[in-house]
Amino acid sequence: MRLGNRHLIHSAFTVIAVAATGWLFLFQTSSARAYGPVDVIGPPEVRSIVETFLAPTLPQPVRIVIGPCPDGFPSQGCHASGRSMDTIWLDPANGGLDTETTAHEMGHVFESYMWNLRFERRQGTEFVPKTFGRIASVLFGEAGPSTLESDVWSEQFAESYSACARLPVISEAITGFYGFQMSPEQHDLICPMIAEMGQRYDEASAKNADANRPRVRFRRNDPIG
Repeated sequence: MRLGNRHLIHSAFTVIAVAATGWLFLFQTSSARAYGPVDVIGPPEVRSIVETFLAPTLPQPVRIVIGPCPDGFPSQGCHASGRSMDTIWLDPANGGLDTETTAHEMGHVFESYMWNLRFERRQGTEFVPKTFGRIASVLFGEAGPSTLESDVWSEQFAESYSACARLPVISEAITGFYGFQMSPEQHDLICPMIAEMGQRYDEASAKNADANRPRVRFRRNDPIG
């Protein structure tokens, strides 16, 4: 979640119903990338932003609400996981329709749906905690058993996803909130890992084709490595 000049995250365990406020537009994106296209429920300007991403999106629905976050704080954007789909709010009154904010919130969606895959379809999904753990080690220098359960991890991953989605290369370190820093070397390490996760998501989904199963929330209790 992007709150003023701070990044916060709604609990990944909380299901939030979409408020009646905000504008909703329905369409399905198409993508030239090798990854499956994300199904977006949202306005065309957000679709255009998502279609420029260099990082993978996942073939799941995501709802975009144009308007303030439901918690009432003056936020650029925020995210909530849901039983059938995730939702992100983008508030143009606070500058929330920019590419950086959109990519940050889509990073939360990417993480959320990766964990859903892991805990719904266990065959061939061991890569999820392991790869997230490798990314955390690049970001933090080390990753303990509880690292992937922290808000700091989720926010820094969303910042990393945003950087990879927007920037093919960086020539100098970039910074963000929650202590986020990414050097060119970290960018070169993390972005291919995110791309690999997108490809392996498609492969694991194909092996475990049961799209009609009800969605259950995840528990991040796997070992990382």
